[in-house]
Amino acid sequence: MSTALVLRGTNWDLPFQISSNASDTAIGAVLRQEEEKIPYEIYYISKNLSLAELNYTITEKEFLAVIHAVNKFRHYITRYPIVLYIDHSAIKYLANKPITNGRVTRWLILLQEFDITIKYQPRKENLVANFLSRMPKPVDTAAVEDQFPDEHLFFVTVKTPWHANVANYLVVGKLPKYLTPNEWKQIVQRSVLFSWIEGYLFHRGADMHIRRCVREDEIFDILKACHDEPCGRHFADKKTKHKVLKIGYYWPTIFKYTKKFV
Repeated sequence: MSTALVLRGTNWDLPFQISSNASDTAIGAVLRQEEEKIPYEIYYISKNLSLAELNYTITEKEFLAVIHAVNKFRHYITRYPIVLYIDHSAIKYLANKPITNGRVTRWLILLQEFDITIKYQPRKENLVANFLSRMPKPVDTAAVEDQFPDEHLFFVTVKTPWHANVANYLVVGKLPKYLTPNEWKQIVQRSVLFSWIEGYLFHRGADMHIRRCVREDEIFDILKACHDEPCGRHFADKKTKHKVLKIGYYWPTIFKYTKKFV
């Protein structure tokens, strides 16, 4: 502990590791990965226990540290395998316990959202989390958020471009793990008609012309430019569509979008 550990960025090809620990007054955890059998840290957390949490049993305090770590690292570990190292072996057997109280049951349900493998690690090998749970900190008595995630978080959506999977396959040769083998095959077959050139994805049409693939947020401006010029409003949807193709743009629903716009 005499040498400061240097935080590193995330390698999304490697599984994550979480080490957590609880003392009588605080909890601590560390998120890390292991490359060539050498672990490196990504994120540290530590927190004082609230007045109510101070009355938890030892097992509940250790489990609380796990739940706090999972919630804190949620944006890293969702849909990725995690190895959870604990120095309190009782947590491994709570899932098979026939009767649990409401708090522990709620925690167990929360953990089912993640791909977690729990492993026992002696305290002498869990120095970082052990130290974090014993660091003197300013007064902090806020309770750990151990409920289900705020449903309002799911109102925020990220629009992925329609060509994201094809572009990723052409650039790095990899496909998302959550796709089915049939979906992988479809993307590989479709990629024959696409090319990645200087940071842009291009499509080769039946006329052997290549056109730049555009995102959904670019479509409206392109159609507006092609249709709303001085003489443009006299063009029907087919003429407008051919005009878009002529200036070198492409997206798979070009017929549908152009007809709706016109």
